[in-house]
Amino acid sequence: MPKDYPIPTALTRLPSANIAGTQDSSIRKYASSGVPVSSDLIQEDYERLQQSKGKALDWLARRGFTPQMIELYRLGVIRVQRGPTRQTFWGISIPIPAGNDNYFRKARIAPWLTGTERPDYVEDWNQKGISKQVFFTWNPPAAEQTFLCEGEWDAMLLGWQMRSHPEGSKIAVASFTCGCSAVPNSTELLRLPGKVTIFYDRNDTPNKDGLRPGEEGAKKTAQALEERGAIALVPQLEEHSKIKGWDVSDALNAGFNVDDFIKASQQAIAAPPPDRPPNALRERLVSFKELVDRTPDVQEWLVPGLMTSNELFIVAAAPRQGKSLIGLTLAHAIATGGKFLGRPVAQGKVIYANLEDSDFKIKERLQAQGWSDAALAEAFALDTFKLSELQELAELADEINPRLIVLDTLSRIRDDRFSEDKSEIGKLLEPLQDLAKAKDCAVIVIHHTTKVTVENADMIDVFSTMRGSSSIRATARGSWILAAAPGGVGQRLFVEHGWGKEDLRVYLDENTLEWKPVNEWKPNVNEGQRQRILDYLLVVEEATVTQAACDCQLPLRSVGTILSALTSEGLLNIKNNTGRGRIPALYVVTPNLRELKQIEEGLKHGMLAEQGEEALLQENDPSREGSHRSHSTHNNVRDVNNVPTLKSGSNSAQNAPNIGQISNTAAPNHVNLSQNFSSSDTESQQDHLQPSKTLKVGSKCKATQPDIYGLPGTNELRITRIEDNMATVTFDGCRSPNGVDIPLDLLEAL
Repeated sequence: MPKDYPIPTALTRLPSANIAGTQDSSIRKYASSGVPVSSDLIQEDYERLQQSKGKALDWLARRGFTPQMIELYRLGVIRVQRGPTRQTFWGISIPIPAGNDNYFRKARIAPWLTGTERPDYVEDWNQKGISKQVFFTWNPPAAEQTFLCEGEWDAMLLGWQMRSHPEGSKIAVASFTCGCSAVPNSTELLRLPGKVTIFYDRNDTPNKDGLRPGEEGAKKTAQALEERGAIALVPQLEEHSKIKGWDVSDALNAGFNVDDFIKASQQAIAAPPPDRPPNALRERLVSFKELVDRTPDVQEWLVPGLMTSNELFIVAAAPRQGKSLIGLTLAHAIATGGKFLGRPVAQGKVIYANLEDSDFKIKERLQAQGWSDAALAEAFALDTFKLSELQELAELADEINPRLIVLDTLSRIRDDRFSEDKSEIGKLLEPLQDLAKAKDCAVIVIHHTTKVTVENADMIDVFSTMRGSSSIRATARGSWILAAAPGGVGQRLFVEHGWGKEDLRVYLDENTLEWKPVNEWKPNVNEGQRQRILDYLLVVEEATVTQAACDCQLPLRSVGTILSALTSEGLLNIKNNTGRGRIPALYVVTPNLRELKQIEEGLKHGMLAEQGEEALLQENDPSREGSHRSHSTHNNVRDVNNVPTLKSGSNSAQNAPNIGQISNTAAPNHVNLSQNFSSSDTESQQDHLQPSKTLKVGSKCKATQPDIYGLPGTNELRITRIEDNMATVTFDGCRSPNGVDIPLDLLEAL
């Protein structure tokens, strides 16, 4: 043992300061080991371990880990909470690669606590959410065989010695992240080079069935590897034979070396035949615990609230109603990472099987929608496709890794003999649902409906209008039905996706040939929770849904909705490819949000905020002499034109302005008189709430663009409500009991 690692006299829990140092982040300290984290956080864990000078370093030293090995494998320490009182314990973390320079953190929880010092509710390992996979500690390019160890510590110690051995360039060293009781799938096993020699813990304590876990795990692994697998004994002397769980680490620390392991591998034996015949169902059978551990905590959406990320959806409408343009509009949003119907989507590749329109027509639509060269490169077209070619489509999906596959239409991709009215048609779609799950992408099939319009939509089950058997609807995860409107304006999009239903007012922009929402997407969120998330993000700058929910102690579903809404407002960006390969979406603060915070602070503490709302209005009244329009003397008050609302926290100023949406272009440095002030209730102040003094609740008006909103062009409209520059209007013959929402800017007084 190196002399600079003294053995402690007592194995007790460490105070936080002794192991974490002063650089620990209180916001990230309870991150789950099952949530992939960035390389930077792994480095923070490593640095925290180096600063600790406590039990963790002592324990590693006793296992034979030198400072150089700790640095190579980037071992660190993290906090976990256990027990009814959520007591904090320290764990030694092992970074497990999760792709895209992200890592899982498998943690050995307080191994220095033994006997009565270790509470019953503290398990040995924290590895929730970590999939069954191969973990290499040494994998040279020319490796011809693999030494497979039972545990990560064993693999790291043996991998370290293998690096300097003459035969080391031919031998890889690895372990499984799931221990000896489970085996990763065949795809993972194929990553192990050549012949695989399995070294398991010897003389384990038998379980309740009288079997030794290490020996049984080695048999199971060797059987899964078939002819490539062989079982070897960890080298030991006679005096070691009575030591329970004698493993690779014990042997190396007792003086055995790589040559001893090579000799043991030459004496390895093949796996015994399985005790029972193969059973496909048994391979798919999992416990509920395994199901919970492998399932993400958050439902990933391709389009928030409308379409999940890896399911089959049917999009249906009557002929010539623009259903193909729905698929093309969504494809454009995915290819650019933009928005669909006002909702943010993740960027990715698209496969679009267009079987009805000519290439020229598709080109016209792409040009009208404004596809850039970069977006065009992200989408791929098929002009012919049949369901019998599904295997070929799956192979393409492996190569391209799309987020979305659009098949337009169902009647064209079929090559079967079944009628759409037969229940067998649903069986044809089941492989598409399986494809969506296996390739982790959404699949859309364009289909037809019988006649459904905005007039009869409220009197029928619109989803039953889908042409053909009900098994089509039952097979898909969700359905979208587009209801036509007279004159082609004021359509409604009905959505079901297994989590609820949506009824959206949409219209087809004749200039861009894209479907757009009539009303802005405003998910129902708790404003207190929203502010909590905003304050949190301004500190950490990036977080997943799970991290934000854990740190802010809020429900996961609420946090997911809030983060999607903030992304739609331009306050956040999605950094990674959300929902792919079990790597959750990472939401990153944009400059817009930082600018909002600066503006809010300026309004709280600046001269105008101190004088209150009335002083601010007077300061900007052009009719008053000496009004300071430029505000050049108030450097702490920035332009608030078109800036999104950011409600202040516990120290909020009661008279600060309620700010609107952020502008995409630079604006002159002055305060806009048309901004809302939440505390205004005098008649003079109400004049500043609306573009015109004549547009008030109860006044009569007309719409400048009635077709887009499904409004009559001649009837007079009556305003029943005004809020945030949006008006609700009613008119003779209005079918909606709540009226129609329309921006004030599109109304003119009569």
